[in-house]
Amino acid sequence: MKAEELFFSALETYLGRSQVLRKGEPVRRFFAEHGSRLLSDHNQMDFEDPEKATLDEIFRTLHGSPTGGSPTDLTRFVDGMLSPDCPPGPCIIEFDEEQHFSPFRHATLRPISETIEVRYDLSLYNKYCLSRETFVRFLEKHRIANLGITAPCSTQSLLEALSGEGDLGSNGYVAPKKCFPFLGGRIAQRAYYDVLRDFLHRSKSGRRMGLKPIVRVSIYQIEERVGGSMEKARFEAIVDAVASVLATSVKLAE
Repeated sequence: MKAEELFFSALETYLGRSQVLRKGEPVRRFFAEHGSRLLSDHNQMDFEDPEKATLDEIFRTLHGSPTGGSPTDLTRFVDGMLSPDCPPGPCIIEFDEEQHFSPFRHATLRPISETIEVRYDLSLYNKYCLSRETFVRFLEKHRIANLGITAPCSTQSLLEALSGEGDLGSNGYVAPKKCFPFLGGRIAQRAYYDVLRDFLHRSKSGRRMGLKPIVRVSIYQIEERVGGSMEKARFEAIVDAVASVLATSVKLAE
């Protein structure tokens, strides 16, 4: 079983299956009941001016280029939610693996901390983004471990390293994307989509759903508690780790 599936299975064991809405139809149904969607363009969502200004800043920092046109509905990609009956919920809950701890994600953390409330430890996420060990794992996850960079770097340094490689055209992990039309665009896009999830509870759509601030749990928080790979850990140990992290995450919002 893969790490994300293990996480959500452990979460259901800890909270009870009815308390967790899983990716796909359960999440889409909850959004649809409130006439809401998570879209791929913050300009086409209903944010107030302070949040929109921060999102504009983050988009520029991620080297984004507005293209217009119809946005993508990202609702189906939300990892999961805690139900309205769950004491911390209703809220989005995301499980972040190695690919989420990039220089681009690091660039978003300060403006997030200055603008909104979240139910994950931003200082811990900052630490993971700046860790040499997690950076190497980020490179390996994207099949770019041969770049010659072994320490965390800026977004610009990463883009320059990627542009110097001649054989990355077929690497979907770093492919250009809409609004991020450059090699490394998929990495920037992922960071931007993470930010959209972080901010959703502050939009009019989020308020219609009664959303609380997002909960995020990283693979590194679970690994630190189980003492190694999730795939090799006892399921009971993963459940205990999830309970420990979730208790801390909820406490951040109190």
